[in-house]
Amino acid sequence: MYQTKTEKASDPTIIVDQNYFRHNGANLLYSPSAKCFTKDLNHTWLLELIGHYQSEPKLKNTPFQLWELRIREDKSATLAVKDDVPSLPIIEEKIPYTTYPVDEMDFVFTGNILMDPLEYSLDYVPETNVEKNGK
Repeated sequence: MYQTKTEKASDPTIIVDQNYFRHNGANLLYSPSAKCFTKDLNHTWLLELIGHYQSEPKLKNTPFQLWELRIREDKSATLAVKDDVPSLPIIEEKIPYTTYPVDEMDFVFTGNILMDPLEYSLDYVPETNVEKNGK
């Protein structure tokens, strides 16, 4: 488990302690909320799949990734990654069957950390991405 302290830019008086976890089968860190929606639900395959795709040439130079898991009524699913919300998927994988307990789930992957989009803030954005967006 890794620990860092960050301050939210919007309110420097609020300090958030973040505990990061590393999954043995994936070369990534993940936040407590990502742990809740993957490992705690016995769906570590999701961590492994996202970690596996990080070696894909299409994602090598993608510092911000939005991962979307969509479950259909027949329990088949699609896992897709985008580099921006309205864009087309960079990679999309069909999953024939899953017991994932919710109909849809999104994750942000940046700075080698997988997290819930609600946890994402400018504190996590790699410097190159901040400069690219002019912020």
